[in-house]
Amino acid sequence: MDNAACIRVGSGDQNLVTAEHLAGMKSQVADALSQGKPLIFQPAAAGRFFCGGFDLDDLLALPPTEVRDVFADLLTLTRLVFEAPVPVLVLADGHAVGVGGMLALASDRTVLSRRAKIRFPETAIGLGTLSDIVDLLRFRTSGRTAELMAVHARPVTAEQAVALALADSIVDGPGDPLAEMKDLLLGLDLDAFVSAKAACRRGVLAVPVEAQLDAFMAQWMVFRESRTGGTAP
Repeated sequence: MDNAACIRVGSGDQNLVTAEHLAGMKSQVADALSQGKPLIFQPAAAGRFFCGGFDLDDLLALPPTEVRDVFADLLTLTRLVFEAPVPVLVLADGHAVGVGGMLALASDRTVLSRRAKIRFPETAIGLGTLSDIVDLLRFRTSGRTAELMAVHARPVTAEQAVALALADSIVDGPGDPLAEMKDLLLGLDLDAFVSAKAACRRGVLAVPVEAQLDAFMAQWMVFRESRTGGTAP
């Protein structure tokens, strides 16, 4: 697994994701998959966050048509990761929020640092959730936990995440990507792993992307108005 593609998530002290950065991650993932490379996601900068979610100031500076394109990129990236015909590892040394939480749930193996939490705060700030977030939560854990996290924006600690099967293990510190990738595939035939993974994940993310975007953008316009007073582009 020495040929794995290491993808750094976010920028700044909270590892926030901008529209440009998200498009870059999507391109990196697509390129790695075209070469059959395993994927390893790690934070761009050391700190409290693996990924602090979207940079809202960056999004609010964009016209709605471009915001829709950003969230289309997010759903495309998530589905590429979830359905990837290669092993996918997330090393979340810090909190996994929003985008970071989706990557954590879409991977084959998610390793959290002991201090990390997973949270989807969208409803707490006046935004609706995406169906793919709910479906990823349901795939990983129970429907009630999905509701608590997606509707009530409830965070889960690293210990809770492992107990709920939202993550796979806890480490002190950033973790060793090569060791974790080897552990993921220990005793498994790679081709059989990929085939079985496809069978398990087929049809899970079933809500059409355009329908999700229509629902989300209706909420976004209300959110945008409340944050900018109609002065955004």
